This record gives sequence, structure tokens and C-alpha cells, in this order.
Amino acid sequence: MGVNGGSAPQAWIAAATLICLHAAVGGYRPRRVSTPRQELVAMAARALVVVVLITTFVPSGRPDGSASHPDGSANWLAMSVACSALAGTGRGAFHIALGTYRRRRSSSRTAIVIGSGRNAGPTIQRLLLHREVGLTFVGQVLADNTTDAPPSHLPVLGEVTDLAQLLDTGNVEVAVLVCDGLPQQERDVAARLCMAAQRETIVLLSSADTFALAPDIQRLAGMPCRQLVPRLQRPLARVAKRTFDILGAASLLLMMLPLLAACAVALRLQDGPGVIFRQTRIGQHGRHFTVLKFRTLKPVNNHESDTRWSVENDARIGGVGRLLRRTSLDELPQLWNVLRGDMSLVGPRPERPYFVELFSSSCPAYAQRHRAPAGMTGWAQVNGLRGNTSIEMRAKFDNDYIDTWSFTGDLKIILLTIRAMLFQDKA
Repeated sequence: MGVNGGSAPQAWIAAATLICLHAAVGGYRPRRVSTPRQELVAMAARALVVVVLITTFVPSGRPDGSASHPDGSANWLAMSVACSALAGTGRGAFHIALGTYRRRRSSSRTAIVIGSGRNAGPTIQRLLLHREVGLTFVGQVLADNTTDAPPSHLPVLGEVTDLAQLLDTGNVEVAVLVCDGLPQQERDVAARLCMAAQRETIVLLSSADTFALAPDIQRLAGMPCRQLVPRLQRPLARVAKRTFDILGAASLLLMMLPLLAACAVALRLQDGPGVIFRQTRIGQHGRHFTVLKFRTLKPVNNHESDTRWSVENDARIGGVGRLLRRTSLDELPQLWNVLRGDMSLVGPRPERPYFVELFSSSCPAYAQRHRAPAGMTGWAQVNGLRGNTSIEMRAKFDNDYIDTWSFTGDLKIILLTIRAMLFQDKA
């Protein structure tokens, strides 16, 4: 491809556009884990799309004003190959320079290894040798109740049950999980704790893991891995979710003002003053906030309100209160909580501090629900897990929602919630 009077404008515009596109998708960010094949295919695909669009819609700049060369059918292909080759060469040189810098500098990000299986020792030794990954390992966290952990080159900092405290008090920036040395349940708990603490989390896959055979697998020091990046921690996702919450809650409040007023008047006539009920709940990152609901029952005292699990069959609930509870209309004042930022339209349902402590002690996965904003409705609720249902299953569904969050998933949950309210279908 010659950069002459005819193709120069297209070549320069294509190059500038491609650089901007690579930057927009994070192509120039330093990465600890690599996927060479996937990166090269993606770069080539972007180069092909950009060059085809440029050569099709941007004039070539010929003196006669024509928009294409006689050999234009091959021009875009040659330009695509050149751009792909240059991008691949530049990225390869960048990786080499970055690895050299990491090996020679005196400091890097502090990291821990979680796992104590037979492969943990060799894995740690390999990670210590490959300083180009940019990690300084300060210790190892063992699987719970480990009695015969093989020796390694790192000091033992505790077990998985101690991980939450270690992340809160220790100077840990990166966590590397060795799957061979962790039971599935402990692996899930450890990964979620690390992500909730906003630590960089890398899972080294075992040789028996089918994911390790995938062609686009990531690599850390040559070992197959997955870098866990929760979607809800990505800035764009957080902004999109919060924007949707504000617009959705404001629109629903305006549309439902007559219904809210009717509910308030009916409760006032039945039970007297005090139609709004306020209660402390636990939200994202364990933060306390005051939730708003229509009062369907007047408790004897605050202790009953804070510690009584279910009032479904309580005789003190009047006809209006039962209707509001059955249709979930008693939850509508929480739209104000959403506008204030206490809650989201969709997320794990918030619970009272007493029950959060109680459930977390018997179900470790329960506290992991606080990685995301609390919601007016959630994946557990639309699957019938509300009231006197399994806490373990509720935690599982809520954590699955957080792990696999998507914007379309939130829309689906909202539609299922509307269906349940209209047709009394709680399942």
C-alpha cells in the first residue's frame, strides 16, 4: 500500500480512527493477564471494519475529485493488513517493554495466593520467578481446616474464614486463587469477598477444568486463568444503572401519585395517623439506611419491629394492609429510597441488621449479597424466594444475579415483578 496522493488522506484517517477505537476498548491499558490470540483477532477485526468504512465513505483526495482508485477493490485489503500488522507489532513491543520494566523496578502491587492444594507450592514458585507479572507476594491463605498444607515460599496469613478481615486490615491489592487447592464453595466465597473489597482477582484454573481448554483463555505467567471483573464495578455499568434508577423511579412516582395517595388515605381511615413506616435496613457495603413502606401493622415496640421475622398471619393486619401486602403496593414508597440513592430498582432485598447478623453466621454467602445496591425487587423475589423460604437459596440467587449482572437482566426482573403484582404470581 503506497501512501501517495490518492490514498494518503484515507490512510491517515484510518490510522487515527483505529488508534481511537483501540483506546476506547482499553487496547492500550497494561494487563497482567494476556490473551494473545484473542487480542490479535480483535485488532484485525477492528482494523478491517475501520478501513472498509474509511475507504468507502471518505474521498481519496485525487486531483480529479473522484472518491476511489481504479485499484480500490484491493486498496482496503492492503490497508487492513498493514494496520493489523503495525498494531500487533506495536502491542507486542509494548508487552516486552512492560515486562522488562516490571522485572527491574523495586516495587509492584502486593498480592496474596489463596489455596493450599498439591499444586499451590509449584504455582507460587512459578509466580515468584515471573516478576514480569508485576506482583509482590506477601503471603498465602489456606483452605479452611487445612492440616497438611504442602510447604511454600510464602508466610501463612490465615484461612479463607479470615479473608474478610485480612482484606480490611492488610495491604493487599491483588488476590490469586489456586483452584486445585480450594473446594468449590470456598473458592466462590473467596472470589466474592475479594471482588466485594474491590481487589484485582485472578483465578488460576486447574488442569481438570474444562475452561482451561478454551482457545481464548487468559494466561498468567503461562498458566491458564480467568481475571474476574464484576460488571457492576465497571464505571459505565454503575453510571448506566444509577441513571436508569433515577429516571425509572421518578417516572413511576409521577405516574403512581394517585395510587400512592389512595393507599395512604385508605390506611389513614383504617388505622389512624402514621401511614408511613420507617425501618433500618442494611444496604450496599453494609451501610445502614432507613427504608420507607406503607404501615400495614403497628408493632408493639421497636424490638418487635426489628426482630420479628414474619407477620403474614398476624390478626392485627387489617383488610387494607392485607391487600397492600398481597399486591406488594406497600413497597411503593421505596421509590423515594431509590431516588435518594439508598436503593436500586433491582438488587438483593435489604434486611434488618438483626437478621443480617443471624443469617450471615449460618450462611456465609448471605453477607456477600451486599456487594451490590439493595433493590426494591430482585432475582430471588421473582423466583418465589421471599417470606419463609430458604435463606441459602435466596443468597444463591442474589449472588448469581450480582455475578452475572446485565442491563437486560434488570429489565427482565422488572417485567417479571410487574407480572407478579398484576396476576399474584409469586413463583
